[in-house]
Amino acid sequence: MEPRQTEDHKASYPPTRRPKIQGLAVDQLLSDTQLSPTRRRFRKLRIVNYDETPVPFEFLDGYTYDEKGKKTISVLIFKGSSGPNGQIYKKERGKYAPDVIVKFNETAYNNEELFQQWIDEELIPLTDGEDFLFVMDVAAFHKTEGVLDSLRKNNITSCLIPPGLTSLLQPLDTAVNKSFKKWLQEAVEEYFNDQEKKVKAADKTTEWSVSDKRIMTTWAVSKAAKRLKARPELVSKAFQQCGISTRPDGSEDALIRIKDIPPKLLTCPGGRNKKRLFGKKRLW
Repeated sequence: MEPRQTEDHKASYPPTRRPKIQGLAVDQLLSDTQLSPTRRRFRKLRIVNYDETPVPFEFLDGYTYDEKGKKTISVLIFKGSSGPNGQIYKKERGKYAPDVIVKFNETAYNNEELFQQWIDEELIPLTDGEDFLFVMDVAAFHKTEGVLDSLRKNNITSCLIPPGLTSLLQPLDTAVNKSFKKWLQEAVEEYFNDQEKKVKAADKTTEWSVSDKRIMTTWAVSKAAKRLKARPELVSKAFQQCGISTRPDGSEDALIRIKDIPPKLLTCPGGRNKKRLFGKKRLW
């Protein structure tokens, strides 16, 4: 039905231009609010990716390290008695790299207790009460009721990557770990060569104990972490390519890169109102 027109009343239609509020365009107004389709809920510096990766050295009897996003917090987990009262820790702690956290347990693998301790001591203080996005895989101890409740209470939103997809969707796996392990190996070789020179200068024979190797590993991880810290663009690009830090309106979808998927199938023409296709199936 069209508006009636009379001699005294002309038909009026909705304006085609965006309305303004006291001279301020609605688009501009929205861009300054939390409702903006172009504004991220989480600023890039408030997105954290958490991962556990075995250190690929055959000469140690077992340990893992964790690495976290742009602000890297390195944690080494060695095999041995847990807690600060363990004899190994007491003997060696003064020789560890000061910027690497060292933990011990009987298996040298992460668990809920150590994970919760890291959340309480490292992650929560980092957030300073602001909203954070916490990206991680679905390891059993990542998704316990206690862990998820602790994150919620501290304004930390969990983003769990489905099983089998971490190699495609986890920034550390897609773009960081390979370089980090290379830097780690280079740091080990440099440390080893330096120690060899010192031993030769003292006219002694090199004998590497497990203790020496643990100490060396802390310094190697520290050096590799510093190299990662000097490459913020590597981390930022990884989050973009996984689609984690891109704008919600689809304007940055062209930056997404997922292995073996053509970019044109990931791009969202026309913004967020368009359906994306994965082969012949719609993702949503």
